[in-house]
Parts: sequence; C-alpha cells; structure tokens
Amino acid sequence: MRLSLKRTCKCSAIFIAAAILYLFLNCGFDGCHNYRLDPKHVARSHPQLGEMINIEDFWTPEKVKVFPKGPGTNGEPVQTDPINNPDKERAYSEYGFNQFISDKISLDRTLKDTRHSACKERKYPKTLPKASVVIVFHNEGWSTLLRTVHSVLNRSPPEMLEEIVMVDDFSNKEFLKQKLDDYTKELGKIKIVRTKERVGLIKARSIGAINAVGDIVLFLDAHCEANVGWLPPLLERIALDRRTAVCPTIDFIDHNTFEYKPMDPYIRGTFNWRFDYKERPVRAEDMKKRKDPTQEVKSPVMAGGLFAINREFFHELGLYDPGMFIWGGEQYELSFKLWQCGGQLENIPCSRVGHVYRHHVPYSYPKADATLVNFKRVAEVWMDEYKEWLYDKKPELKYVDPGDISDRVALRKKLKCKSFKWYMENVANDTVRSIYEPLKANGPIRNPATNLCVDSMGRKVGGELGLMHCHGMMGNQVVSVDTISRCIDRVLADCLSTMDQLSINIVVNVVIDTTYCKYDPKTPLSHVVGAFQYTLLDEFRQDENCLDVSQSFSGAKITFYGCHELKGNQEFKYTKDKKIIHVVTNNCVTATDKGYPVMESCSGKPEQIWEIQLNDLSKFTKKKALN
Repeated sequence: MRLSLKRTCKCSAIFIAAAILYLFLNCGFDGCHNYRLDPKHVARSHPQLGEMINIEDFWTPEKVKVFPKGPGTNGEPVQTDPINNPDKERAYSEYGFNQFISDKISLDRTLKDTRHSACKERKYPKTLPKASVVIVFHNEGWSTLLRTVHSVLNRSPPEMLEEIVMVDDFSNKEFLKQKLDDYTKELGKIKIVRTKERVGLIKARSIGAINAVGDIVLFLDAHCEANVGWLPPLLERIALDRRTAVCPTIDFIDHNTFEYKPMDPYIRGTFNWRFDYKERPVRAEDMKKRKDPTQEVKSPVMAGGLFAINREFFHELGLYDPGMFIWGGEQYELSFKLWQCGGQLENIPCSRVGHVYRHHVPYSYPKADATLVNFKRVAEVWMDEYKEWLYDKKPELKYVDPGDISDRVALRKKLKCKSFKWYMENVANDTVRSIYEPLKANGPIRNPATNLCVDSMGRKVGGELGLMHCHGMMGNQVVSVDTISRCIDRVLADCLSTMDQLSINIVVNVVIDTTYCKYDPKTPLSHVVGAFQYTLLDEFRQDENCLDVSQSFSGAKITFYGCHELKGNQEFKYTKDKKIIHVVTNNCVTATDKGYPVMESCSGKPEQIWEIQLNDLSKFTKKKALN
C-alpha cells in the first residue's frame, strides 16, 4: 500500500513537472494567458458563448450588398490634379486631410482584406457580447464621418452590434445637425448625443461610454474604415476575460489619396521619457516562438484612438480621468491603469481598422496647456517615483499645476493597484529604457563668437546639421514637440498655417503663432520644450535622433541619425574649456560662415567655443536611480 502510494505521488510529480515544462516551452513571450486557446477548450470552458464557427461564416450586410465600383474601390488611391487645386487646398485647410478626394469615394467602398491568411481560418464563438461603438466628432467632414459609420454597419455581424453612439462635441457645421439626424435615422442602430459646449475628446468619450448600453464599449475615431472580419476577434478576447482591453491592428489611410495600406500587426505600443508614443516591433527572437500568427500581442500602451473594453470594467476603472482636458495623455492614463489595476492590454492581429492620420489639426483649443496638464496628472497619480524620470526629460512639467487629483489617488487605492515599478519590470521592461539617466544639458548650443546656434533646419534623418543666428525663438534650435501647441520645427510651420494667427500661452510663457515660437527671456532655456539634450552617453540628441559624424577628415559635416546608444559616431565630449570634441575622430565642432558646422582639428579658436547650459548633477544618487 505504501509502495503504491509512493509510486502514485512520484507519477503525479513527474506529470506536473512535464506539464509545467510544456507550458514554459509553448507560451512564448506573451505568456500562457495570451496563448491562442483551442476552439474545443473555449466551447468547454465558456459554454455560454455557444458553438465555434469559422470567421468567414458570420453573416454581415456587406455579403449581400452590391457595391458600385468607383474612385477608391478596394482601397485604391485617388489622385488629384497635380496643379494647385483650390478645392483640395480648402479641404485640407478645413479638415486636415483631402476631404475633396474623400467626397468622391463611396461611403460603402470596398477594401482589400489585409488579414493574415490564418485569420480567415480562425473559429470564434457564435454567441459573443454586444458592442456599442462610440464615435466622437467635432466639425468632421461628411464623407469621412459617414464612411466610418457605414463600414461598421456593413462589416459587423448585426447580432454583435448593439448600437453606434455618435457624440457631437459641439460642432457648428449645419450639415452635422438636422441633416445628420435625418440621415442616421434611416440607417438604424444610431444614437446621437450632443454636448452643450466644447468638452474635448476625452470628456466626450466618457459621455459616449455613459450613454452606451452594449456589453462592450468600442471606441473609433471619426475618420476610420472597419475592414473585413474586424469585430469578432475583438469581442472574443473580452468575452474570455472581462479585464482585457483590446486594440485592432491600425492600418494606414493616406490623408491625400485615401489609399488603404496594411500595417504590421506585430507591434507593441510604448513611450519614451518625454511621453512621446512609440511603437516597437515584436522582437525577432519572440517572433520565432510564436506558433500561431493569429495570437494576440500584449502591449504596454495603446495608441489611444481605437480600442474596446468591457463597459462595466471601464466604469470600475473610473472611465477617463475627468480632470483631463481635450486630448493627449489619456492613452497613458488608461494603459497604466489597466495594467496596474488587474487588467491587461492586447493588440489583435486578426482585427483590422484603417485610420486617416491628419496632415494637421484644423482647429484650435480653448485650453492651450491641456496636454501638459494631462501628462502631469498621469505622472502624479500613476508613476510613483518614476515621475522624476519624466520631469527630467520634459522639465516644463515641473511647473504645471495638475489640479485636484485626490479622487484619482483614492481610486487607485480603492482598486489596490500595483506600483509603477511593477509595471516597468513586468510589462514595459523590454520597450522602455529602465535605467535612470539625468541629462548633462538641455538647451541650445551657441557659438558666442558668431552668435550662431546649432539648428536642425527641419531636416529629417540623414540630413545635415545647420547653423542659424541665435534668434531666441523656440524653433529649430530648441525643437518643440508639444502635442497641443503643434509648434514643431519652424520649417514645419504649415502645421499651423490653417489657423488664424493662433496665439497660445503655455505654462512656461511660450507663445505660439503661425510664424514662429518664442520664449520669455526670464524662463531658463532648459525649461523650454524639447531642447538639444546632452546625455550621460555623451550624445547630443533631439528626441530619437542624434548628432552623428561618420568621416574623419577636416571639414566633415555633422548629420542627424537615429540614436543607437552605442557611442561610436555619436559620442561627443563637452570640455571645461567649452569645446565639443568628437571622441572617435578627436576633432572639434567648428562654426563656419557657410550655414553649417564642420569638424576640424582642435585649435581652441573662437569658432570652436560653444555655450551650453549644463545641469547640476550633484543631486543624482543611486537611490534616485531606482536600481
């Protein structure tokens, strides 16, 4: 008897060990929770979802409609006359994309199926929860808005679409009033909610969620096109786990030609320490572990515009932060909150939705510093000690008043959310630099002998660095990437060209208009948005690009390349006697009268002396490094 019991225990231990080994070998980087469940297992574990059927067997209205061929059919581009077209220019000015071309394309245009072939063989539960699709709009073009609505109606199984909630954020265009009401009544399943004042995207989305009645709230921007088979893959993941929020693969719709282009589905959303949203591909070694191309991809951060979430869970999470304004930063607040408070975020390769990325934002906002306030609220509520990393890389945030955050802090405590350190170590560990690195300097690079400053000249990667008169303006010499202000490089002033002398006061007294950006001379240069940054790796960088010297001869030019953080061509030493020495070539950055700096042998002449505002790093300690 004892021998039998002993043998039984031994066999059980071997079985358990084998099972653990099997799971370890098969889960891949996404973990077992993310691994594609066998249809039979889904049917057994979730009988309420009914039988499993092939995605192609779900009926959608598109399957019986006859769509006329015309411009843009199958997502093909529609070209405009290369000669200046006043209708096109007017459309761009008013909407931020080529509405003139959009109006020529059918509201029911067909699209190429951009899914992986394996997605077409996938099976999903026949009975899935119903979705309320929320679309917020403000002075949106008729055809782009209605094409979004038509694509949802045409390509969604009716039994899975509860309604489309259209939230009008105080539009003043006449065709978006009674005409829209009358048109949508004919379509069915449309509910229009109108705000009584401009509230911005964030608050308008919360209004949409409050008015939604579906089991799942699914947010889309007002200029999207849902593609074939887009809905069941999103609903299934939430049906299997109510704490999972999901994002479709966002395909690209050209803002000029409206060509529909497929994008890589195997990406992860993340951020840098300036809170710029970034996308990183799934690592090659992790891709090799993926045995199923339809498998979901865990993502640290969502892009923000397109996602689905269980309605009740969204309310439990407090919807969007009501203290946030307009848009910007809400994707971080929701993403951090999801992960830290017991949920997770996934990108779904088999769900495809096209999105028009505007050429520029065609309207102004009543609160200019909205994004900075939003960022500060995210940092103070969710990032714990890591907020200091953000403040070091985006120092203007130190002077922003986030408003009352007590209710959000109380919500986090009530939900018993994990720390941001946990998030960094377990969720974003392979997408965000997790070693604390204060900046050696943050500001313009000025040669006092010539009063010339290093200038990006609005050039892209591979472009040559320039020199400009130190104009004291926050243009190419101190590049701004603030989301709301849209004050990017001075050369990119077309970003503001459609606004009537837009003038906005930002927290650090930055004033923006359609010509240039300037700062209050009393404001320290290091507090101006997006300066040249001199890092602990001895790089001079602007966002993701670094000064780079690839040639050793005297007179070699300096170019911009993506920062590789391996030093080499991108390593410069700023010396006590104010020279900037390129370590590999041992040459000095030298001002010229030709409009650009060059590398020359170090002689100490005035053209090789540079003024940079250095930061005091004496307060930097290992404790602050959080290691």
